[in-house]
Formats: sequence, structure tokens, C-alpha cells
Amino acid sequence: MKGIPLNQLLSNNSLSELETDDVLFYLTHPQTSHVIEQMLSSQYPVPLRRKIINHILGSTVKLAIDPAGSHIIDACWAATQDIRHYRQKMAKEMAQEEDTVRTSYFGKQVWRNWNMDGFVGDRFDWGRGEGDQQEKKFAKMPVVKKKPWQRFAEKGLEGTRNRVVTQGDSAVKS
Repeated sequence: MKGIPLNQLLSNNSLSELETDDVLFYLTHPQTSHVIEQMLSSQYPVPLRRKIINHILGSTVKLAIDPAGSHIIDACWAATQDIRHYRQKMAKEMAQEEDTVRTSYFGKQVWRNWNMDGFVGDRFDWGRGEGDQQEKKFAKMPVVKKKPWQRFAEKGLEGTRNRVVTQGDSAVKS
């Protein structure tokens, strides 16, 4: 299967239909990994990205320590922003083999780019990067309307209605 021209793979989506070993060959090959990295961008549909990422699951650590494959794993961060649970699955694979990933030159870069210390430390905000699209999915802060007595109290302070009358302010002079 390794003899299939790349343009044929891209033209009819047959890359996602290949065996996992064949896809991993293309992911670790320096020339083809750049093309597949581009296919993981958000301009491609979610089903295609999901099929490619399904081939990657189970080999995340192998790709993270590979010079060409590390670019693929970094591209998976953005590719999984609108696909549920895939980031966590890939991060869990890397966390299970933390020593292998952290001792590799390319693995260190992937570890830092994925903020894996936050994942291993079980931080609640790990999956949300700064400026990430997930922040837009949360509900807006509710606007609480003031109660009638609160509005009345604010008006009363400005007007004469709730004014405290003292001897100097008395309307009736004695």
C-alpha cells in the first residue's frame, strides 16, 4: 500500500480508509506529514479529521517522539477543539508514558505545547487555551434586574421622597 501516490490519497479520501500501519507510515514520513498536518486543520470537515485521528490514537507517544510525527500531534491540538474527548484520550496516552515523552527532544516540545503539566496536575482549565474557541461555548453571564424596592431606594436618595428630616430642614418653622 505504500506505493499509492499522495494526490490519489487526497482526491478520494482513501487516506482515512487505509490500514493504521500504512497511515502511520505517511504520518512519520517527512514529505507526507506536512500534507496530513494541513488536513488536520479546521478547514477540513470533522468526519475526515476524526478518521485520521482514530488512526493516531494508540500511537500518540510514538508520533510525539518522532521528528515528523511531533508536528502531527501538535496539529491535533487544534484539530480536536470541536471533537469531544479526543484531546483527553491523546493526553492520557502521553501521560501514561510521561518519561518516554519527556526524555525525547521532540517529545519535550509536544509536552510543552500541549501543556501536559496542567493535564497531569489535573487542572480544571487544562483543555481551554488562552483565546480558545471553547470559551465562546459557555453561557453568558446573566443580567440580574434590580428589584422594585432597590430601584425605589436608588430614586429616593436622589429625590425628596425618602429624605430624612432634621430640625434645620423642617418645612414648618416654629
